[in-house]
Formats: sequence, C-alpha cells, structure tokens
Amino acid sequence: MIITATQRQISVTPRKMRMMATAVKNLKPQEAVNQLKYLNYSAAKPLSKVIKQAIANATNNHKINPDSLKIKEIVVNQGWTLKRWHAGARGRGKPYTRRRSHVTIKLENASASTPNTSSSKKASITNPETSKTSKKLDSKLSDTSKKTLKKKTTTRPSSKKTLKQSTSNQK
Repeated sequence: MIITATQRQISVTPRKMRMMATAVKNLKPQEAVNQLKYLNYSAAKPLSKVIKQAIANATNNHKINPDSLKIKEIVVNQGWTLKRWHAGARGRGKPYTRRRSHVTIKLENASASTPNTSSSKKASITNPETSKTSKKLDSKLSDTSKKTLKKKTTTRPSSKKTLKQSTSNQK
C-alpha cells in the first residue's frame, strides 16, 4: 500500500530541497526524521514535517506500524516564483526571485511488498522537468548518431556542377 503526503508552496528553493531529499531517500522514515533534525539547512525542517505527515497518514488512516514503512519516492517540484526588487546604486532596483517548492512523499509498507522488488528498487527522487529533457536529449543523440553513420556510408559529389557533368557524360 502506498501512502502519500504533499506540501505545497514551501518557501525553500527546489534545489536546496532536492539536496536534502537525496540525503534521506534511502533511509526509513523514522531515521530520516532523526537525521533531518540535526542537519543545519533551511530545507531540513519542512522536509521532516512532510515525512512526519506521511507517517501520521499511515498510522491513523491505514493502521500501519511506522517501523514497517520505507520511502518509495520523493518528488520535489518548483512552485511559484515571486519576483522582488531591492535598492541598488544610483537609485536603481536590483531584481531577485524568491523560489518556492512543492514536495510529495510516497511511503510504502515494507512488510507487504515482495522481497525481490524491495531489494532491487531503491527510493527515487524525481524531477519531471529533467526527466523530460533527458528523454529529448536521448532521442537527439540517437538521431545524430544515425546521421553520422549515414554520412560515413554515403559518398556525395563535391558540387552540383560535377553531378551535372557526370550525368551528361553518361548519355
């Protein structure tokens, strides 16, 4: 059974939040909360709150023992970007952005899952933006490699004049 907990518009940048998520992705949820308690980062406290929320969802709604849970997936997305200004030299305004993030945590009951799948699959942190771009890059790389193979196998005349001359000579 998969238990989810979501927190939106956390006022921590997604980059910092992903850094904390990678630090705890392979731990049990209780261990992750304990680990985040001692990390001195701005993203540690909001992330531990979301993990605690997921644990509470499992115990209260589904009557699952918190010790038998494991983190299946942590998704960190970008939320609103607030555009702000602060005073600069010569009366100018200097722009900066206040980024926010959305966090979704999926927990799984480790005792209910089969041992083959639980040992082979590890928790993952997904970023939908990079997964889309990586698929595009993979398709582009395969297309370029096909083009280079075609270029190596086919020989082309150096100019149109030589092509016309070669066709006229054959007649």
